[in-house]
Amino acid sequence: SRSIEERLAERISVSDAMEIRDKCRIADRAKTSMLALEPLMEIMADHLYGFSDKDIMSLVDAVRGDPNDYSGLINYEYFCEQFLALPPDGGAPPRGGGGR
Repeated sequence: SRSIEERLAERISVSDAMEIRDKCRIADRAKTSMLALEPLMEIMADHLYGFSDKDIMSLVDAVRGDPNDYSGLINYEYFCEQFLALPPDGGAPPRGGGGR
């Protein structure tokens, strides 16, 4: 059986991945490239439909990277590059100029 990461990458198009990254950047008001797990999962929710709780826990563990990191923060830029196959773009601001 294939990993959650592989199945997620198949499911998410480049435009979806860019939208996820843009939403993360908007949510990241401090501009740290870090988001708490909950807002990241909320942003990802539409794309996690149909995955089991076990799959999502595996994804969380993979995304967290360091099992000793209990900060609850996720580097979403790394996540987008590693799991959604987006090339790094140097943290360009989302297109369209911003706020809600």
